[in-house]
Amino acid sequence: MPVQVHACSGAATTNQHGNYGTAMDYGGTLLDAGAGAVLSSAWPGTDADAARFFTVFYESLARGRSVGDALQAGRNKVYSSPA
Repeated sequence: MPVQVHACSGAATTNQHGNYGTAMDYGGTLLDAGAGAVLSSAWPGTDADAARFFTVFYESLARGRSVGDALQAGRNKVYSSPA
C-alpha cells in the first residue's frame, strides 16, 4: 500500500547550519511497517498545489502511465497553474 504525505516540506529537514536538506526519517519507518512506497515533498507547497498534483498524479496512474511519468505530469500541472 503506498502512503502519500502532504505536509509543507514534509520530507525536508534542516542541518546544523540551518540549510535545507532532504531526509525521509519517517519514510524508512513507513516502508519498514509495510508501505509499498512513500511519496512526500521536500519543498513548500499549498493545499491547492497538493490537490492539483495528486489529481493529475492519480489520473495518470489510472491511465497506465509509469510512476515517473505520473510524477512529472503532476509537477507540470503545479508549475503551469497559478497559485
